[in-house]
Amino acid sequence: MNQCPNCKKKIKKNATFCDGCGTKIQNIRFCPQCGMEVDAEFNVCANCGAIIAKTSTKDGKKFPLKKLLVGSVAVIILIALLVGLLFSGGEKKITHSMATYIKNREIYLTNLKQTTEEPWKLTSCFYEDEEVTDFDLMYYTYHISEVVLFSEDGNRVFFLDKTVKDSGSTLYYRDTNKPETASDAVKIDTGVTHYTVNKAGNIVTYYKKNGKLLYQYDVKRDAKEKIADLVEGYVVSDDGRILGYSNEEKSIYLKRNGQESEKIADGVTDIEHISSDFKTFYYRRGDILYKHVEGKKREKIATDISRVIRIDDSGKMYYCKNQKDAPSLMDYIEDDLQASDAKMQEPIKPTVPSDHGIAYDEWVVLYEQYLEDYEAYVEAYNAYQEKLNRDALREELSADTESITLSSLYFFDGKKENLITDTYIDFLDCANDAFVLSYNMLNKSDYVPVSFSAIKDKDRASDLIREAWRDATETYVTIENKANMDIQYDVFNVVINDAGTLMYYLTEQLTTGKGDLYQVYINKKGIFGTPTLYDEELYSNYYTFLEFVGKDELMYFKDLDTYTGTLYVNGTKIAEDVYYFSVEYIEDTDEWFYITNYDSETQCGTLKRYRGGEVSRIADDVHCEYQIYPGGQVLYLCDYSMQTCKGELCEWYRNENRTIDHNVIGILPAIDVYGEANYDWFISDWWWA
Repeated sequence: MNQCPNCKKKIKKNATFCDGCGTKIQNIRFCPQCGMEVDAEFNVCANCGAIIAKTSTKDGKKFPLKKLLVGSVAVIILIALLVGLLFSGGEKKITHSMATYIKNREIYLTNLKQTTEEPWKLTSCFYEDEEVTDFDLMYYTYHISEVVLFSEDGNRVFFLDKTVKDSGSTLYYRDTNKPETASDAVKIDTGVTHYTVNKAGNIVTYYKKNGKLLYQYDVKRDAKEKIADLVEGYVVSDDGRILGYSNEEKSIYLKRNGQESEKIADGVTDIEHISSDFKTFYYRRGDILYKHVEGKKREKIATDISRVIRIDDSGKMYYCKNQKDAPSLMDYIEDDLQASDAKMQEPIKPTVPSDHGIAYDEWVVLYEQYLEDYEAYVEAYNAYQEKLNRDALREELSADTESITLSSLYFFDGKKENLITDTYIDFLDCANDAFVLSYNMLNKSDYVPVSFSAIKDKDRASDLIREAWRDATETYVTIENKANMDIQYDVFNVVINDAGTLMYYLTEQLTTGKGDLYQVYINKKGIFGTPTLYDEELYSNYYTFLEFVGKDELMYFKDLDTYTGTLYVNGTKIAEDVYYFSVEYIEDTDEWFYITNYDSETQCGTLKRYRGGEVSRIADDVHCEYQIYPGGQVLYLCDYSMQTCKGELCEWYRNENRTIDHNVIGILPAIDVYGEANYDWFISDWWWA
């Protein structure tokens, strides 16, 4: 669990916003070597120089590392051109056998089912700027993978090429069944910075940054249509027939195939949810939440909304409201200096005695008394100034109702809202397919106010209040508005499966840094089972790595040291000395892949497979960026050099290894991106704003 950079509250490791103050979280990470915080824009720790890796999880599965670039201006340009692709669509389960990789600064493609065919070069001049090094390309492979998209059957490949600084790239497509005519790519348009493809591979939706133009291209008709200009963001259905977009004026529109665009709303500050059929939009204008249903007038759902936590097509949702007459920071403080400060008066400065008409000896006595009085005055004056500073601090703390706040948590059942708690702090986890939510709340009866005498400034006051909150925080799990369970422990982390039927939580031991793992079942009637001890001595800090993968497979680590430790799945020890970021799970075959003996300098180790209690060694000296394809093929780089950023591209399949190519910079992950957008990113961050 991480910490908000603004209000210092504990936040979930993958949180996009802080639940306490609403600050956007810029993917703060921690150095595996020294533990220092490292901003997402850097991939090297400023404190010790260690290379930092970044992970991403989605739909309960862990995907390969998303490395970040650092260094040249050209690299920043490349990020600006391509980073929007990361937020374009859901990561689908692919079925084709096409694999792509980077060699000689170009993207190559190979068909893993056609092992007798030579790989062929897809791009002709992907990015010619010499400021972008091979090292940069290696660390940007995850993002570059989404420059290349496939139709669902793999028969068409779409790709960006000929990138021009500040102007975008040229978008092409070609037939993957004709490698002998690799140069016969069809140009769709130039100046493209972002695009998505429908499943059939016949409709391309793309964005041109210059002019903020949104287009759709029909492959069969070889025709493009301008949808709108001044566009800020868009979302498109899997079949490409329905398109939602927003413009600079924060108006949102819906366009169905063959119809004119329909304005849904204007002045929209947040899009909270779009139904799967695009007929229902939930959005906010300021703190007011609205619902728009096709063919009907908009409906006001609630006011004073600060955040929507979870919402689905049924219209059920969890949301938070700002407290009316919210307490100030001073309300959480016990002013133990108020009485003494109220009595303090401004001291009167003594005057120097005159020597006129007085004997010298008598004046000396008066002057010595003056010096004593002045010394006492200076002491009293300084004390009074400190009192004035405290008065100013009291006013500042009394005026601040935003730095640290509690919210009211509600469940909306589709018709009316139901208050769950008015001392909500933040949430820990929520089931993807059910309204089972774990959250932290403040027990006011256990709260011990902070002493004003311990405070020097507002920042210190906020820190101390949060520490006091921590001691009075209780963790609950709620099911809609029907059931609440008080875990009654000092809880560090909670994970809930997608169905909302199984939950694990980790207790926090501040003295040892380790906690106990508990399991709780939730039946179909929404009744919580008795917590049972599942495992002991897991780290209760940012080294926790507790997550569901596949179908309710619980993965966690013990005895971690710089991201290497003992891997456990469902309480069973899988292997020791496993590099956390290398773990991949294949649900269909119930296989685990991972790297042991990891060397942080070479970023290589031994690649292994675990299945049915048996461990197989695939290869030694494997770079951590290996990829697994749906046919069961594992692509990896062997004998990789961090100096040259090149290695041997190999494939492991059915216990056999073969070499595919040489001097390869990086393997592009096996991810297809279709039209369906990841609404969370679309909502919280207009992609290219």
